[in-house]
Parts: sequence; C-alpha cells; structure tokens
Amino acid sequence: MVPRESVSQDRVKLQLVRPEVPSSKFDRLSMKSGITIVGLMIGGVVGFLLRPSVPFIGQLPFTTVITRGGNLQGLDQLLIGYARTSFNYLIAGIVVGAVVGLIAAFVISSENRESH
Repeated sequence: MVPRESVSQDRVKLQLVRPEVPSSKFDRLSMKSGITIVGLMIGGVVGFLLRPSVPFIGQLPFTTVITRGGNLQGLDQLLIGYARTSFNYLIAGIVVGAVVGLIAAFVISSENRESH
C-alpha cells in the first residue's frame, strides 16, 4: 500500500496581478461586440414583429417562421410562401440591427477615444 501524502494546512496568499497599462483595446473590442449583439437581437425582434400577416389568419407562429414552413402539412402548405417571407423579414431585421449596432459601437468608441 502506498502511503498518503499529508496535505499542508499552511495558507497561501494570492495576489491579483494587474498590468501597468490597461488593455483599452480589449475593452473596446468587447464593447463593440456587445453593442453589435444587442443590435442584432433588437433587429431580430423588430423583424419578427413586422413580418407580414396572412389574410384571415394573422401572423404565423415563430416555429413556422423559423422553419420556413417546413413543419406545415396538408392545406397549411399553402402558407409556405408567407412563412418564407416572414423568415426573410426576420433575417433582414437581424442584419440591419447588427449593422446599426456596429455603427453605434464605432461612434461610441471614437467618442470615448477623443475624450481621453
């Protein structure tokens, strides 16, 4: 049998190491990514809310839109065109939202750089 090693009960002091020069480039990159993602999500929600509605039925549910009508059966397959159009609205909203978010991030980043 192999003898067990005893674990020392000594306390170890840990110290946080902070760089002398702050990494502002990393902070700007994460801020740009965050604002772009927020814009992407807002654009997706707006695109989903502005999707066209089907006459006498209204707007299609999210599962039908996201599958582009792939889950429709029977007479509901007549709605595939509306489902594809609704999906295209969703994607257009995502793209526009991401672009607006990215532009906003660059504007905010340049204003912060000028103020320093």
